[in-house]
Amino acid sequence: MVEAANVVQLLVLAHPGPPQGGTLLDKKKTLLLVCLKEAIRHGKSATSTIAVTVDNTAKLDVAGPTAPLPETLAGSACSVVMKALGAVLAKEWLHPSPKYFLSSAGDACIKAYIKANEGLLFLLPSGIVWTKPLTFIPAAEIEDVEFNTGAAKTIDLVVSCPDASAKTGYKNWEFAMIQASEQAHIAKYFRKMTKKGHIEQKEYSDDEEEEETENNAEQPATTAAEGAAKETAPEDDDDMSSDDDEYDPDKTDDEAAEEEDDDDDDNEGGNASDSDEPSPSKKAKFK
Repeated sequence: MVEAANVVQLLVLAHPGPPQGGTLLDKKKTLLLVCLKEAIRHGKSATSTIAVTVDNTAKLDVAGPTAPLPETLAGSACSVVMKALGAVLAKEWLHPSPKYFLSSAGDACIKAYIKANEGLLFLLPSGIVWTKPLTFIPAAEIEDVEFNTGAAKTIDLVVSCPDASAKTGYKNWEFAMIQASEQAHIAKYFRKMTKKGHIEQKEYSDDEEEEETENNAEQPATTAAEGAAKETAPEDDDDMSSDDDEYDPDKTDDEAAEEEDDDDDDNEGGNASDSDEPSPSKKAKFK
């Protein structure tokens, strides 16, 4: 049983495509996520993210719904499930926002690997979703981000979060083999998240800064994140409201991209794919 007080986020995403299927997303399905504050146990395993896959072509009609459900509850299966869960849990659904992140291909996600597991990485206004295993990383828990040079024009993205149970005090998520052309897009996302106050980066002491400088003494080139942080393009004042950037399963990526704030993306993301060469490993500063 899931208690409403344990639910911290409701997310609606395009469904990942089949493995080795040749497509990043399955446009015929929608992935609904219920993210929990405390993990619940299912048999011998525990999970903090519950997933519901909905067929976008299916229809539902709930007979005689009672409070807190709406008086009428009918339509596409996706909309019915979202309305029902939203009403019962008293929370709004949050969606990917092209004002925060679009990949070089115009998607809300990018392909990456954790060890041998291939999955999709969604960069959202409220945090990060990794699809294998299904994990939600709240933006408020992210303290550090680092780019490492990968192989064959790829980069690795390392996201660090405080974890009292870890020996180092941090849990590191290493998303590997991301196409280098995505680095500027990712950097822009984290810069915007930091500027909006959704992510607060760790403040380094003088000793830590000196150690960081020594570690990178042989790697003087700046990261794409630092380059993006120096840009002077204005930011828009959008927030995480589901009213502004609602995910529509029937909407194409091109149509979603057209709705993006042109001033924001034309200035900040215009050079995202100019170079496929990844930058050296270095802590990313986004402020």
